[in-house]
Amino acid sequence: MWITLPPGLNEDVIRIISQKKNEPEFMLEWRLNAYRHWLTMQEPHWAHLKITPIDYQKIAYYSAPKSMKDRPKSLAEVDPELLRTYEKLGIPVREQEC
Repeated sequence: MWITLPPGLNEDVIRIISQKKNEPEFMLEWRLNAYRHWLTMQEPHWAHLKITPIDYQKIAYYSAPKSMKDRPKSLAEVDPELLRTYEKLGIPVREQEC
């Protein structure tokens, strides 16, 4: 079983994520300041590219197993699409397999 926050990003979501990670107060403040700055930014408009705007409120920003016993026991239990994504990004996940 997994705990996944509903899609969307706001200060409450950032606070929840920070709390779940047991982060110190300074880290929460750093994240909140970064989020506030991000809100003031505009997405770049690259020449000759037709890119659909990203809807950041449709993304779930936190998902984790409810407990360590619920986590995958091996890479065979991990979604193959996730493994392909890591492969494309050059992240050597297979090296971590037990």
